[in-house]
Amino acid sequence: IFAITQEESRFALSGALLVLHPNQMIMVTTDGHRLALVSRAAEISGVEGELRNLIPRKTLVELSKLAAEDETTVEFGRSENHLFFRVGERLLVSRILSGQFPNYEMVLPKNNENHVLLETAAFADAIRRVAVLADEQSRAIRLAVSPGQVDVASNSSDYGEAKETIPNDYDGEAVEICFNAGYLLDFLSGLQDEQVRLSLKDGENQGLLQPSDAGEYTYQYVVMPMRM
Repeated sequence: IFAITQEESRFALSGALLVLHPNQMIMVTTDGHRLALVSRAAEISGVEGELRNLIPRKTLVELSKLAAEDETTVEFGRSENHLFFRVGERLLVSRILSGQFPNYEMVLPKNNENHVLLETAAFADAIRRVAVLADEQSRAIRLAVSPGQVDVASNSSDYGEAKETIPNDYDGEAVEICFNAGYLLDFLSGLQDEQVRLSLKDGENQGLLQPSDAGEYTYQYVVMPMRM
Protein backbone atom coordinates (compact mmCIF):
# COMPACT_ATOMS: atom_id res chain seq x y z
CA ILE A 1 0.00 0.00 0.00
CA PHE A 2 2.80 2.46 0.82
CA ALA A 3 4.02 2.47 -2.80
CA ILE A 4 0.66 3.65 -4.20
CA THR A 5 0.81 7.16 -5.65
CA GLN A 6 -0.69 10.10 -3.75
CA GLU A 7 -1.21 12.09 -6.96
CA GLU A 8 -4.92 12.15 -7.76
CA SER A 9 -4.23 12.87 -11.44
CA ARG A 10 -2.53 9.48 -11.89
CA PHE A 11 -5.76 7.56 -11.59
CA ALA A 12 -4.53 4.15 -12.78
CA LEU A 13 -1.75 4.21 -10.15
CA SER A 14 -4.04 5.06 -7.22
CA GLY A 15 -4.51 1.39 -6.36
CA ALA A 16 -2.94 -2.03 -6.77
CA LEU A 17 -2.86 -4.35 -9.74
CA LEU A 18 -3.94 -7.85 -8.74
CA VAL A 19 -3.03 -10.47 -11.33
CA LEU A 20 -4.52 -13.94 -10.91
CA HIS A 21 -3.41 -17.08 -12.71
CA PRO A 22 -4.63 -20.64 -12.10
CA ASN A 23 -1.46 -21.35 -10.12
CA GLN A 24 -0.13 -17.92 -9.06
CA MET A 25 -1.20 -14.55 -7.69
CA ILE A 26 0.68 -11.25 -8.03
CA MET A 27 0.05 -7.85 -6.52
CA VAL A 28 1.99 -4.77 -7.60
CA THR A 29 1.87 -1.04 -6.86
CA THR A 30 3.92 1.93 -8.06
CA ASP A 31 4.02 5.71 -7.84
CA GLY A 32 6.49 6.17 -10.68
CA HIS A 33 9.50 6.45 -8.33
CA ARG A 34 9.36 3.01 -6.74
CA LEU A 35 7.54 -0.27 -7.29
CA ALA A 36 6.48 -2.95 -4.82
CA LEU A 37 5.63 -6.45 -6.03
CA VAL A 38 4.72 -9.59 -4.13
CA SER A 39 3.80 -12.94 -5.64
CA ARG A 40 3.29 -16.51 -4.52
CA ALA A 41 2.32 -19.83 -5.98
CA ALA A 42 -1.27 -20.75 -5.16
CA GLU A 43 -3.97 -22.92 -6.67
CA ILE A 44 -6.78 -20.49 -7.51
CA SER A 45 -10.05 -22.07 -8.53
CA GLY A 46 -12.32 -20.36 -11.03
CA VAL A 47 -9.49 -18.65 -12.92
CA GLU A 48 -8.53 -19.54 -16.46
CA GLY A 49 -5.68 -17.76 -18.18
CA GLU A 50 -4.93 -14.35 -16.67
CA LEU A 51 -7.31 -12.11 -14.70
CA ARG A 52 -6.16 -8.50 -14.05
CA ASN A 53 -7.91 -6.26 -11.54
CA LEU A 54 -7.17 -2.69 -10.41
CA ILE A 55 -8.12 -2.37 -6.74
CA PRO A 56 -8.47 1.12 -5.16
CA ARG A 57 -6.19 1.98 -2.24
CA LYS A 58 -9.08 2.47 0.19
CA THR A 59 -10.42 -0.97 -0.67
CA LEU A 60 -7.03 -2.51 0.13
CA VAL A 61 -6.95 -0.78 3.50
CA GLU A 62 -10.40 -2.12 4.43
CA LEU A 63 -9.60 -5.57 3.07
CA SER A 64 -6.41 -5.78 5.13
CA LYS A 65 -8.44 -5.04 8.26
CA LEU A 66 -10.94 -7.79 7.45
CA ALA A 67 -8.23 -10.30 6.56
CA ALA A 68 -6.47 -9.62 9.87
CA GLU A 69 -9.39 -11.11 11.79
CA ASP A 70 -7.95 -14.64 11.65
CA GLU A 71 -9.92 -15.57 8.56
CA THR A 72 -8.00 -18.02 6.39
CA THR A 73 -9.98 -17.65 3.16
CA VAL A 74 -11.02 -14.68 1.04
CA GLU A 75 -13.62 -15.29 -1.66
CA PHE A 76 -13.19 -13.05 -4.69
CA GLY A 77 -15.51 -12.20 -7.55
CA ARG A 78 -16.02 -9.43 -10.08
CA SER A 79 -18.58 -7.99 -12.41
CA GLU A 80 -18.03 -5.49 -15.20
CA ASN A 81 -17.55 -2.54 -12.84
CA HIS A 82 -17.23 -3.96 -9.32
CA LEU A 83 -15.06 -6.27 -7.22
CA PHE A 84 -16.42 -8.45 -4.41
CA PHE A 85 -14.46 -9.78 -1.43
CA ARG A 86 -16.12 -12.08 1.10
CA VAL A 87 -14.23 -12.56 4.36
CA GLY A 88 -16.14 -14.74 6.76
CA GLU A 89 -19.66 -13.33 6.93
CA ARG A 90 -18.65 -9.88 5.66
CA LEU A 91 -18.87 -8.76 2.04
CA LEU A 92 -16.77 -5.87 0.75
CA VAL A 93 -17.90 -4.35 -2.56
CA SER A 94 -15.58 -2.03 -4.47
CA ARG A 95 -15.56 -0.30 -7.81
CA ILE A 96 -12.82 -1.29 -10.27
CA LEU A 97 -10.26 1.38 -11.08
CA SER A 98 -10.20 2.33 -14.74
CA GLY A 99 -7.10 3.06 -16.78
CA GLN A 100 -4.03 1.20 -17.96
CA PHE A 101 -1.56 0.07 -15.32
CA PRO A 102 2.02 0.35 -16.64
CA ASN A 103 3.99 -2.69 -17.75
CA TYR A 104 5.64 -3.46 -14.42
CA GLU A 105 7.73 -6.30 -15.86
CA MET A 106 9.73 -3.74 -17.86
CA VAL A 107 10.73 -2.02 -14.62
CA LEU A 108 12.06 -5.08 -12.81
CA PRO A 109 15.89 -5.09 -13.01
CA LYS A 110 17.39 -7.86 -15.10
CA ASN A 111 21.15 -7.26 -14.73
CA ASN A 112 21.70 -6.09 -11.15
CA GLU A 113 24.67 -8.35 -10.46
CA ASN A 114 26.19 -6.54 -7.46
CA HIS A 115 24.51 -8.07 -4.40
CA VAL A 116 24.95 -6.75 -0.86
CA LEU A 117 23.52 -8.58 2.17
CA LEU A 118 22.75 -6.20 5.05
CA GLU A 119 21.32 -6.49 8.54
CA THR A 120 17.87 -4.93 8.18
CA ALA A 121 17.83 -3.11 11.53
CA ALA A 122 21.39 -1.78 11.22
CA PHE A 123 20.78 -0.55 7.67
CA ALA A 124 17.52 1.17 8.61
CA ASP A 125 19.04 2.80 11.70
CA ALA A 126 21.97 4.13 9.68
CA ILE A 127 19.61 5.62 7.11
CA ARG A 128 17.49 7.29 9.81
CA ARG A 129 20.50 8.91 11.46
CA VAL A 130 22.08 10.09 8.22
CA ALA A 131 18.75 11.34 6.83
CA VAL A 132 18.63 13.98 9.58
CA LEU A 133 21.04 16.05 7.47
CA ALA A 134 19.56 15.16 4.09
CA ASP A 135 18.01 17.86 1.92
CA GLU A 136 14.49 18.49 3.22
CA GLN A 137 12.89 18.38 -0.21
CA SER A 138 14.72 15.53 -1.94
CA ARG A 139 15.61 13.51 1.20
CA ALA A 140 18.51 12.16 -0.85
CA ILE A 141 21.15 9.96 0.74
CA ARG A 142 24.19 8.41 -0.96
CA LEU A 143 25.14 4.75 -0.71
CA ALA A 144 28.75 3.90 -1.50
CA VAL A 145 29.16 0.14 -1.78
CA SER A 146 32.74 -1.12 -1.85
CA PRO A 147 34.59 -4.29 -0.82
CA GLY A 148 34.29 -4.69 2.94
CA GLN A 149 31.85 -1.87 3.67
CA VAL A 150 28.79 0.18 2.80
CA ASP A 151 28.91 3.95 3.45
CA VAL A 152 25.64 5.80 4.01
CA ALA A 153 25.97 9.58 3.69
CA SER A 154 24.06 12.82 3.24
CA ASN A 155 24.84 16.51 3.14
CA SER A 156 23.04 19.78 3.70
CA SER A 157 24.23 23.15 2.47
CA ASP A 158 22.96 24.66 5.73
CA TYR A 159 23.95 22.12 8.36
CA GLY A 160 26.83 20.00 7.09
CA GLU A 161 27.38 16.32 6.33
CA ALA A 162 26.59 12.97 7.93
CA LYS A 163 28.18 9.61 7.23
CA GLU A 164 28.01 6.10 8.67
CA THR A 165 29.98 3.02 7.67
CA ILE A 166 28.48 -0.46 7.87
CA PRO A 167 31.13 -3.22 7.77
CA ASN A 168 30.21 -5.85 5.21
CA ASP A 169 31.69 -8.89 3.47
CA TYR A 170 30.78 -7.55 0.01
CA ASP A 171 33.56 -8.30 -2.51
CA GLY A 172 32.12 -6.98 -5.79
CA GLU A 173 32.82 -3.81 -7.73
CA ALA A 174 32.38 -0.39 -6.14
CA VAL A 175 29.04 1.34 -6.78
CA GLU A 176 27.80 4.77 -5.68
CA ILE A 177 24.09 5.57 -5.91
CA CYS A 178 21.59 8.03 -4.42
CA PHE A 179 18.12 7.17 -3.15
CA ASN A 180 15.28 8.91 -1.37
CA ALA A 181 15.77 7.92 2.29
CA GLY A 182 12.02 7.76 2.90
CA TYR A 183 11.52 5.26 0.08
CA LEU A 184 14.12 2.92 1.57
CA LEU A 185 12.69 3.23 5.09
CA ASP A 186 9.16 2.53 3.86
CA PHE A 187 10.34 -0.89 2.75
CA LEU A 188 12.73 -1.66 5.59
CA SER A 189 10.25 -0.65 8.30
CA GLY A 190 7.77 -3.31 7.24
CA LEU A 191 10.34 -6.04 6.68
CA GLN A 192 10.28 -8.88 9.18
CA ASP A 193 13.42 -10.60 7.87
CA GLU A 194 16.64 -9.97 9.79
CA GLN A 195 18.58 -9.47 6.56
CA VAL A 196 17.85 -7.65 3.32
CA ARG A 197 19.53 -8.05 -0.06
CA LEU A 198 20.36 -4.92 -2.06
CA SER A 199 21.07 -5.58 -5.76
CA LEU A 200 22.66 -2.88 -7.91
CA LYS A 201 23.91 -2.52 -11.46
CA ASP A 202 25.50 0.92 -11.30
CA GLY A 203 24.73 4.42 -10.06
CA GLU A 204 22.25 5.26 -12.80
CA ASN A 205 19.87 2.30 -12.86
CA GLN A 206 17.19 1.23 -10.44
CA GLY A 207 18.08 -0.67 -7.30
CA LEU A 208 16.33 -3.82 -6.09
CA LEU A 209 15.63 -4.67 -2.44
CA GLN A 210 14.46 -8.12 -1.36
CA PRO A 211 14.17 -10.07 1.89
CA SER A 212 17.05 -12.50 2.26
CA ASP A 213 14.55 -15.34 2.70
CA ALA A 214 10.96 -14.61 1.65
CA GLY A 215 9.81 -18.20 2.05
CA GLU A 216 6.75 -18.94 -0.06
CA TYR A 217 6.50 -15.31 -1.18
CA THR A 218 8.59 -13.50 -3.79
CA TYR A 219 8.90 -9.87 -2.71
CA GLN A 220 10.62 -7.29 -4.91
CA TYR A 221 10.99 -3.58 -4.18
CA VAL A 222 12.40 -1.45 -6.99
CA VAL A 223 13.63 2.10 -6.31
CA MET A 224 14.68 4.59 -8.96
CA PRO A 225 17.97 6.42 -8.25
CA MET A 226 18.34 10.16 -7.77
CA ARG A 227 20.93 12.45 -9.30
CA MET A 228 24.00 12.86 -7.12
